[in-house]
Amino acid sequence: MKFAAIAAAALVTATSVSANEIGATGITWGVETEAAYTINDATGADVEDFGVKVTPEVGYTMFGVGLTADMDLPVYNNEEFKLDKAFDNPKINLGATYELFGGLELFGETTWDIDAEDAISSKVGATFNF
Repeated sequence: MKFAAIAAAALVTATSVSANEIGATGITWGVETEAAYTINDATGADVEDFGVKVTPEVGYTMFGVGLTADMDLPVYNNEEFKLDKAFDNPKINLGATYELFGGLELFGETTWDIDAEDAISSKVGATFNF
């Protein structure tokens, strides 16, 4: 019964995305909310994990270069309210994209750990969509 209730809650509060542009400035802001029930982890082990997180994002686009910054804020996880501890170990995700031509985009992204004052992961690459 617990599984059915959690699954129903996850479907009702499924991921929603909202993005708004501030006039013609190139600045955008938005918030993504995700409610998810994890059945098994990356190793394939069975887990029961229900969580809700909120991700505010701000972006800026000029001359084809898109810059973004966002931060995951945990709200709820496994019957425990987490929003009051959201800033205990803050990490900011920073990204940049540039579209060379139709379908080919270059990107760079990094995650900055504020407490450690260091980048904890970085990635650069290209994507091609057709």
